[in-house]
Parts: sequence; C-alpha cells; structure tokens
Amino acid sequence: MSAVVSSAVAWWAGVLAEATPSPSPTTGLREGLEESAISPGLAGFLAVFAIAVASLALFYSLTGKLRGVKHRGE
Repeated sequence: MSAVVSSAVAWWAGVLAEATPSPSPTTGLREGLEESAISPGLAGFLAVFAIAVASLALFYSLTGKLRGVKHRGE
C-alpha cells in the first residue's frame, strides 16, 4: 500500500514541477509603482506589534487564571 502511495506522490510531484504558472511571474514592480506605495510601512508594523503585545498579555493572564483554578480544585 505504501508503495502505491509513494508512487502517486512522486507522480504528482513530477506533474507539479513541470507546471508553468499562468500568468508568468514578472521581476520587479509594474511601471509607476514604488515599493513604499505597496508596503504596510510604520502603521502596519505598529498594528502587528500591538496585536503581539496584546496576545502575550492575554496568554499570561490566562496562564495565571488556569493556575488559580488548578489550586482551587486540590
């Protein structure tokens, strides 16, 4: 059974390796576009940073609450 699966995986890998992406990828940006116009910039960084800090705070809060529940049960 595993020989059949491995040969099927090898066949699909060969098919996918031969596939040509459509439309074909281009190098660089289109004319008239600047990298600063399409990047998230400082606002995007600050938003992701705020989400990360909030997630860490939530994690530590939940950890403390779960420890309290464990001690009350004993």
